[in-house]
Amino acid sequence: MMAIPPWTYGLLRRGIVDVAKKASETETVERLKKQASELLQDLPEAAAKGIDAVLKKTDLGKKNDGSQSSQKKPFEGPIINASGTLFHPLGTGSSMPTSAIELSKELLASDISSSMINQINFQDRIQKLIPEDIQHSICITHNITSAITLLATRNPSQTILIDKTQQEVDINGLPLSNFLERLTNTESLDKSDGANTARDTREAHSEFVVQTAPSSGSSQRVVGDQVARILLAETCSLEENPPHRIPSCWSLLRGDFDWMILPGNTIAGGPDCGLIIGPKEEVDQLRSHHLWPCCEASEITMLMMLVTMEIGRRDPDSIPVHALLRTSLDNIRSRTERLATRIGCNERIVECQTTEGEARLRESQDWTLPSQQLRLRHQSMEAEKWCRLLSEDYPSILSSIEDHKLCIDLRWVHPADDAKLGEILGGEIR
Repeated sequence: MMAIPPWTYGLLRRGIVDVAKKASETETVERLKKQASELLQDLPEAAAKGIDAVLKKTDLGKKNDGSQSSQKKPFEGPIINASGTLFHPLGTGSSMPTSAIELSKELLASDISSSMINQINFQDRIQKLIPEDIQHSICITHNITSAITLLATRNPSQTILIDKTQQEVDINGLPLSNFLERLTNTESLDKSDGANTARDTREAHSEFVVQTAPSSGSSQRVVGDQVARILLAETCSLEENPPHRIPSCWSLLRGDFDWMILPGNTIAGGPDCGLIIGPKEEVDQLRSHHLWPCCEASEITMLMMLVTMEIGRRDPDSIPVHALLRTSLDNIRSRTERLATRIGCNERIVECQTTEGEARLRESQDWTLPSQQLRLRHQSMEAEKWCRLLSEDYPSILSSIEDHKLCIDLRWVHPADDAKLGEILGGEIR
């Protein structure tokens, strides 16, 4: 392939920066960052520095977009998430902290072929985020799959234990047991009858536990058990005292778990990545693992995640997801009543009922938070069609359907979006 002239590279780089600066909606910035991260992450380290390889990867990505257009994907525009489910398959509607977004713009404006991270300073800042009574550290991977792969292969002689009740948990399109069997030796664990108690105490064993509900991951370690316990936690906070029964990863690491794998873009409020928290010496060893160059997050992602964690340590409510979790029910009631008054101006909405209800963190989990909803009935439009049209609007409004009525829940809607939501619902519906 013919080399790209320097002036072309400059135009491309400035183009990326312009897109980031013009994208006032955070979902667009996150998507741009994620795509850039994926392009660089998928390439070998040496090739990643060549603009030729990046452009080639981009061309392949464009071809794949056409063949996968029928798949269900997150929306690319701004989202107002009134669905009542925070981690909705189509998006959260929530952003990263403003400081992290501004950092991404600065990093995109820098030379992507040069190193951005002073590793010593970076690790020192990471360690300041760990409570003093926990001798652990954090490393940041490309995604959750990369994190699982590193921990499953960190000791070639180990055997991974999986409780039979969790073997079918989906990991990147595969049952957990099948995914791990491709990496290392696995054994089924049945805690119901205690049959594996003696076998569990061997040192070269690790047990994977998947957090699937508020109560999961709370089982106590057996006295004398030497198994390294690894918790895959989608809903776990880096705060010491998180709200609404959400467990703190630090409390779990002080008690019954040795390792924790967390997504960076859920409760943590950062970019899409994987966080591994474990004993400091062993985490340092992971960075020498032969798979580490393939699993390590891009430098942009690592810096954005670090900044997000530092902000969360100083002021948790500065992270939008944390602020939404702490929104009081009285606040939601007041805003819902104002929205109902605004929607009442639309003569095509023949029913507007305010109801008490519960919002969820995920569709597949039973984490619920108190909330209040509006149930709306349109004069001539079925709720299913109305829901679809709202999702195709700009901004996209995510809603749900209850009892054949459109359901609007403000738990995961940022107060600044209330006016726009009222304008869209209270105006003419085409």
